[in-house]
Amino acid sequence: MGERSRQPDESHQWTQSLDTEQNTGGSTVSGPRIVLGLDYGTTYTGLAWIQTTGQDSPSVSDVKVFKIWPERDAQKVPSAYSYSKTLRRRKQWGYSIDDESQVMRWTKLQLEPRTTVKELDILRELVKGLDLVNELQANEDAAITNDIPRHISKDAGDVVRDFLGKVSREWVNALYFVTLVVAQCIEPFKLTRVGGITAGGKYGATFIDREFLEWLQPRLTNLDIQAKDFGTAGHFVLMPKGRVLLERFERVKHAFSGTEKGDISLPRGTIVSADQQDGLESGVISLTENDLRKMFDKSVRGTVGLIAKQVVQVQNPTGGEIPGQVTNIFLSGGFSESEYLFNEVKEFADRGNIDVQRAQDCWSGVVKGAVLRGMGIGMDVPVPVMSCPRHYGICISQVYADWMHNGETTVIDSFNRRQVVPKQLIWLVRRGDVILPGRPIVSTFSTDCKFTRRHLELGESVRMTVVATAIENPPSNLSDLPRDLNSIPRSSHQPRDFPDGGDFYYNAVVDAEFQVSQEMTARFKCGGRTLKTYTTTL
Repeated sequence: MGERSRQPDESHQWTQSLDTEQNTGGSTVSGPRIVLGLDYGTTYTGLAWIQTTGQDSPSVSDVKVFKIWPERDAQKVPSAYSYSKTLRRRKQWGYSIDDESQVMRWTKLQLEPRTTVKELDILRELVKGLDLVNELQANEDAAITNDIPRHISKDAGDVVRDFLGKVSREWVNALYFVTLVVAQCIEPFKLTRVGGITAGGKYGATFIDREFLEWLQPRLTNLDIQAKDFGTAGHFVLMPKGRVLLERFERVKHAFSGTEKGDISLPRGTIVSADQQDGLESGVISLTENDLRKMFDKSVRGTVGLIAKQVVQVQNPTGGEIPGQVTNIFLSGGFSESEYLFNEVKEFADRGNIDVQRAQDCWSGVVKGAVLRGMGIGMDVPVPVMSCPRHYGICISQVYADWMHNGETTVIDSFNRRQVVPKQLIWLVRRGDVILPGRPIVSTFSTDCKFTRRHLELGESVRMTVVATAIENPPSNLSDLPRDLNSIPRSSHQPRDFPDGGDFYYNAVVDAEFQVSQEMTARFKCGGRTLKTYTTTL
């Protein structure tokens, strides 16, 4: 299988400029304009903007944070979305979700590539979901009555797009991921973003919520946190009781500084385990100081550990750089408002004579920074993020498989006598894939190239077909790249016997590599050597 080699952004932060002139990147745009900033966080989302006439000199104080959300005025709105039907005319996102709805939470976690173990967990859940398929097949009225759970067909990108569509329909289609600012100054300092997912590791506030739910699981017999079907992206689907408890835990979490206790009232109908009855009074379950410390432990220790590694990197740089001395640690992001985290970071920093600072408004700091970045206030205007305008891929013959090829014309491979399906398209780069500044998309797919000694003696060529299209169907044939077989390194020739005996043939693995930035470059490699390169405009 082909392997996508793009790297994920650690911070998902967007900026979008609405103005009368084209933003060419790195230059100051003139004329009246509004710059919007959006911080899509794991747990909460913030929106801010700044307006300029083009003649004034806006500053940080001119940045306004949007606070008027459905059903509640607040600096941020929960990054929560529900596909459940509403019975009370709720918006089904943010604060406005029915109590009995299934809610998609922490979807940002699914935007990053998953480990093999995580993929296997999702496959296991998908197998469980086969019961749902059988149920839908038996119930022909499901489609008519709209009883099919909509979230099962949604991946993480779908949920994010649907959520952002609610936040702002007018400009969501022009949003792309951009990277955080890389700060530079004469005196070194460390900027650590601590939010739902801490940059550099998964230690943010989201994992405190997970620890709380795991703590509840053995204590409440009918908690029913997760839905049975996760959908195509392995979503965390919060059921009604779990959602209510998590909302009530939010107050306790924000107030904890290291010594407090917390009480949470249980939803009606909650059944407490027999061995936990003593810890329950009048429908309230208590969290001790030790309980809360354990819930915070992984996130706080992980965050402090990341900061410690960053400090070491400054003090002991590689590559011949001059060692530096860290004098300040700046915390940003919603999790930095936690007094417990701040105190633990400060305790670590005091041992190294390092000051710890945070913004007065940690919750909105990231989204305000996005606006300042888009305006170029105190920094350069970022280079615009590009979107790949079309699909790029190769045309090959694939070994026939019942589960993949249904009713397609097959032929017999003259070399190994296997049944193959010709003219199959493998898309290595997709239309709409994000091209980050200075970080081209690189995608590679390995193919088998078969030939005989006679082919080599005649100096024949191996031909790779590159295809590109801006529409779904049909694809367009962009170019054939012939290459003399003798250019394939001898060390890559793998002798193979014909199934019916006689002479043998050679098999060589040829990698097709596509790189997309300001232009598209296709390279075909074998044994570490580039056989052919083709470059064209996007």
